[in-house]
Order: sequence, then C-alpha cells, then structure tokens
Amino acid sequence: MREALASLRRSTASRDSAGLTRRAGWRGRSATSAATTSLRSRTWRRWRTSTARSRGSKSVRWTAGSGRGSVRSARTSPGAPNLLPLPADAFETAMTFEPRVDRYSRITVKMCSYSVPVRFIDRRVTVRLTDDALIVFDSQREIARHSRLAGRGLEHVVLDHYLEVLLRKPGALDRSEALHQARTEGSFTAEHEAFWAMAKHQLGDSEGTTALVRVLLLHCHQQHADVLVGLRAAVELGTCSEDVVVLEAHKAAQAAGLAPTVTATPPSPAPPEPPGPELPQVSHLTSRRLPQPLPADGRPLPRLEQWDELLHLRRKDSP
Repeated sequence: MREALASLRRSTASRDSAGLTRRAGWRGRSATSAATTSLRSRTWRRWRTSTARSRGSKSVRWTAGSGRGSVRSARTSPGAPNLLPLPADAFETAMTFEPRVDRYSRITVKMCSYSVPVRFIDRRVTVRLTDDALIVFDSQREIARHSRLAGRGLEHVVLDHYLEVLLRKPGALDRSEALHQARTEGSFTAEHEAFWAMAKHQLGDSEGTTALVRVLLLHCHQQHADVLVGLRAAVELGTCSEDVVVLEAHKAAQAAGLAPTVTATPPSPAPPEPPGPELPQVSHLTSRRLPQPLPADGRPLPRLEQWDELLHLRRKDSP
C-alpha cells in the first residue's frame, strides 16, 4: 500500500513539472511570435506605402497603433480622362406606387387618402411619393398634386376634382368635405362666397350653385387672381352671368401680360364715310340682362395677320 502511494506521488510530481516546462516554453514562443508578427506588419506597411506612391493613384495614411490603412484621397488617376461626367439630372429618391382609384375618386397611399379627378375612377394611376409631396400621373401626364400627409387615416381632397359631378348634383356642394378643406386652405375666398350668395338669391339654391360651379371650372384654364377679378366685377354689377366673369378675367389677364392675344398699335382714323341708309341696331342679350352696363373695354383690337399665315400651311407642315 505504501509503495502504491509513493509511486502515485512520483507520477503526479512528474506531470506537474512537465506542465511547468510546457507553460514556460509557451510563454517563450508567445513572445517570439509577437515580435515576429510586429516585424512582418511593419515590413508589409512599408511595402504597401511605397507601392501606392509609385503607382501615384492613391495616398495611404497609416494610423498609429493600427494595422489597417485608410485611403485619404484620390489625387491623380491615369484613367480619369476616360471617365464619363456625372449626369445632370438629380438622383430620384421618390417611391413609386400604382393604386386603383376607388368609387369616391380617391387613392390610398401609406394609409392616407388623396383625391384625383372623377374621370379616373376605377383606373390605375402611377404615384410618386417624396418626403413632402405626392404626385399622381396617368401614363406620363400629371393629373393631381398634393402635400404629403403626416399621419394615419388622414385625407386630402381638392374641390376642383369633383366639379364635373357637382354640375349634375349641385346640392352635394354645401356640406361637402372638399368645400370645407377649400375654405380652410383659402382657395375658396370671400369673392366666391359673395358670388354664391348673390346667385342663390337671384336663381335659387340649385341653379345658383350650378352657376358657381361653372365659374369654379374657370380655375382650370385661368389664373386664380384673374378669376377673382371677374367675380368682383360680377358682384359689383349685380349679375351672376358666367360670360361677365370670363370677360373680366380675360381683361385682367391681358392687362397683366398673360393673355396670348397679340395686339397691334391702333390704326390711324379712317375718313368718315358718306351717310347711307339707316340699318337696324343690333342689341346684345347680355347687356340687356345686366342691371348696370359693363365697364368700358379699352383694349386694342387683336392682330390677325399671324393667324392668316397658318392658312397657307399644309397639315404635315403645321407645328
């Protein structure tokens, strides 16, 4: 028994001494490996720097205490003259959707509803959504534009998108959401309110609202400020005739230089013609219906020579 215990102690002591020897040898090899790795790293960095400088394409800056190099700048490059220039157009970052217009003439994008013209009901449209705007296209033609809504379940409707329906159903205008938003945004102004009140007083609720809708359709072709001038003139004259609003709006557009009509200098007065037989005077129905005469029109007569030149062009040559 004593001999077995003595042999066990001798084997344990030999294993412990071997472990110490192995650990000591490992420490020596670790120190040697670290020195070798550091030397190789410095050698590789010097070779990489000299290679980059000899090529002349990039300048490499090494960070102290780090084995990695960072590219500082591309100073000269042999292939730079062969590169194409950057495109002039900005990079498009908008998201694209293709929703279908529902029966209420609205589309839903990102849990928000936006209106489109009623003629596009039950059709697919293309939507480009940016950080602040939403643009709706039918093929390549823009049909609506909204400010992007920042919320969930919100809706933005434009009154002009529903005018075609309101011509047939004028009673739906009074309490509509489109009219409420137009008043809030300021596009339905006090001039519209005054004209609407006068039209309902003269023609009744249904016919007066229809007259207002016809006037609102002018915003699709005329500037907003010009239509307001026509509405103010119609209210001052006490008439709800659409012709008066159109005429005064054209006058305001031409006074601002926005009308396409080309005017010429007034010609010299012609000699008076000899008196002939008296002809019956032609009276205009519009002037007879007005309680007050229209203001004088001081615009010069339009020049028609440019329009006559189009008569000599064939169909293929016409622009």
